[in-house]
Amino acid sequence: MSSSQKIRDSVQPLSSPFLQSMIYFDQIYTVLYFFLEGCIFFYKGFGLYYPSSTIEQDIVLLVAFGICEIIRLQMGSVGNKTESTSHIVWFLLVNLPAIAGYFYFLLLQTYSLMIELIMAIIGLIFILFELIWAFSALTSFKNFEKQQY
Repeated sequence: MSSSQKIRDSVQPLSSPFLQSMIYFDQIYTVLYFFLEGCIFFYKGFGLYYPSSTIEQDIVLLVAFGICEIIRLQMGSVGNKTESTSHIVWFLLVNLPAIAGYFYFLLLQTYSLMIELIMAIIGLIFILFELIWAFSALTSFKNFEKQQY
């Protein structure tokens, strides 16, 4: 057995199972969040007096927020599975607009229902735990890279 084969066999994976679990459940939650938020906008549009320009703006922001969430979760998943520091850094950076999106739908929209408040808080809790585990994973990836050189 060659020495490189021994090294490959002895190296433990650095990817974080906790981060991957959080991303997995956040992906499920994100689908649920945007489905429910779409239903809530349907209710707001027909059940409440909601200015048409404002609801259009909120729907556009919801779509942009959804795209941001897809990119964020994909970057985190790929970065963790491949132990890529650049993907994890992008994941951490894209968390900022995701946090802003949750805060917008939590505090700044015209009508905020209690269910939206609860859903946004759950989303922010997911992001908080993902940030903690992503920083942990990034640190372990960086330490391993330093040991290689």
